[in-house]
Order: sequence, then structure tokens, then C-alpha cells
Amino acid sequence: MSTTNVKTAPTSRTGPTQTSALARSSQLLRGVGPQNISLLIALALLIIIFGVSAPETFFRPVNLISIASAVALLTVVALGETLVILSGGLDISVNSMVGLASVTSAWTLLHLGNNLILGLLTAVVVGTLAGLINGLIITVGRVNPVIATLGTLSAFQGIAYLISAGQTIPILNPSYALIGTARVAQIPVTVIIAVVAAVLFFFVLRATDIGRNVYVLGGNPVAARLAGIRTQGYKMGIYAVCGFAAGIGGIILSSRTQNGLALGSSGLELQAITAVVLGGAALTGGKGSIVGTIYGVLLIGILNNGLTVLNVQTFYQQVATGLLLIIAVMIQQFRADKPWTLRLRARRTQAGK
Repeated sequence: MSTTNVKTAPTSRTGPTQTSALARSSQLLRGVGPQNISLLIALALLIIIFGVSAPETFFRPVNLISIASAVALLTVVALGETLVILSGGLDISVNSMVGLASVTSAWTLLHLGNNLILGLLTAVVVGTLAGLINGLIITVGRVNPVIATLGTLSAFQGIAYLISAGQTIPILNPSYALIGTARVAQIPVTVIIAVVAAVLFFFVLRATDIGRNVYVLGGNPVAARLAGIRTQGYKMGIYAVCGFAAGIGGIILSSRTQNGLALGSSGLELQAITAVVLGGAALTGGKGSIVGTIYGVLLIGILNNGLTVLNVQTFYQQVATGLLLIIAVMIQQFRADKPWTLRLRARRTQAGK
């Protein structure tokens, strides 16, 4: 009786330790977002470059807190801009809304009894109304978002200058000023405000039907309508929320400078849009995230701070911000046009089935 030896192919065995490590890596990748890996690498490179160039200054706790404090205003405004871009729109009037909120808040404090609550409410309400006006012009007036917000950029700034008579309005309320100068456990209050706002926006976009509808609205407006989403109402609400964020930004700006500034923060609208696009948001809508926007904000903040530490003129910082926006859009276009990206997406889809 003959026996036949059957040879089996060796099977790869993955131990529990390797499986656990792979699972953790996969979870980390999902949390960071594959599209943000390159951004994190750029952040790390910037930190290394500036850390090596100015090690005694850049890594000092005072400087790191200064970076966080400096980007608090940009963070809040960029969060509102993220919603707008996700929905397929664009708001280039955000800095004018910040300036308008700043001036009206300071004017209220100066002429209506120096009441803290009234001053804060004025900034938030004025910012929200300005955003709602943008939404109405775009939805009811059917004006292109770029043209509409370009017009209101000039209009809101003009109104702010009229209210302030072309001057800064001093804020004499010490409690109001504390918002921009006070710290809790060495963390500036403005940074805490920005973190709380980021958590709220993240939760709404990731865990609510409103957030999912925003993505659908930006990705496919026709499908959104067919699904019963009130697209016009959503757009008006999104621009109003962007205005609300600008109102909070106006409070941060005024409390930090202790003045109402009609000019707002120079270049803020460009920085906000750049941060959102750097974070992976598509200008066509439907793609992007709050986490990505925060990465973009940090990149801009670290770049500006590092150049300042190295005594580079601020004009170069403006050049760098403009180049970052152009490069980010070019990378998006490159990825969208390349056939290999389509094949990669198809493979991912098949793997998920």
C-alpha cells in the first residue's frame, strides 16, 4: 500500500502582538486621515527646521504658547470657512465680518453703559446677521458665492469704518480685555475658546445628520434635493454659522488688542481659506474635515512664528501664505486628474466589499 506525501504551502502566521500593532496602526491612520499624512510630514519638517535654526527660542514654552495664542483667531474663523467650503461655497468676507463685529462690540461698550454681556452679544449677533446676509444673497439672489462675498467684503468693511469714523474704538471694560489676556492653568482663554469651538464643529460634522447633510450638499446638490434636504435653508444656515464664528473672532481680536478694529486682521480671509484647503478640503465641496483644517492652521501658525523667530520680514510671510494656497490647490488638481488615483480608489472600494 503506497502512501502519498501531501505538501501544504506554508501559511503566514500573524501573532497576537503583530495583529494588535497592525490594528493600532490602522486606527491611527483612520484618525489622522490618509490625506493628512503629507501635511503632518510638512509640519514635522517645519518644526525640525525652525527648531534646529533657533533651538534656544523656538522650543521655549513661552514661544509654543505664543503660537497657540496667535492661531486662536484663525482657528475659529477657519472652522466657519470649513463649513462653507464643504457645502460647495466660499466666503471671502470673513475678515470684514470680524472687523464689523469688533467695531460694533466696542461701540456698544463705549456708548451703552460699558455692559460686558451686551458687548459680547453685539459681536455675535452682528457677525451672524452678516453671515445670514451673505446666505440670502447667494440663495435668494442666486449670486455666485465669490462675487457675493467679494461685494459684502467691501460693504461690511465700509460700514465698520462708518461706525468707527475711520478710527479705532478703545475698549475700557477690564472684564472684556481679560478674554484676550487671561490664562487658565497657563493656557490662554482664547486658545480654550478655539479648542471648544473645534470640538463642537467636529462633533456636528461627524456625529449628526446636519453634518452628513452638509457633505451631501457639497458633494452632490442634486442628490441632496432629491433626498429631501432643504438646500437653500442649509446654505443660509451655513453662512450664518460662518458669520457667528466671525463674531467670536471679532471678540478675540478686540479683547486681545483692547480696541475695535474696522480693518479686522489683515489677510485673515486668505489664511482661513488656505488652512481649509491645506487640510484637504476640495473647493468644489463635499470633501474635507475639521481635523484637516486644524492641521492647516497649525502649519500656517508655525510657519509665521518660525519666520518671525528668524527675523524674516512679515512681507515674506504673506508670500509664503499665498504660495501655500496655490501649492495646495495644485496638489488637489494633480491628484484628481491622475489615472492612478482613480485605480487606487477602485481598489479600496473592492477591498471594502
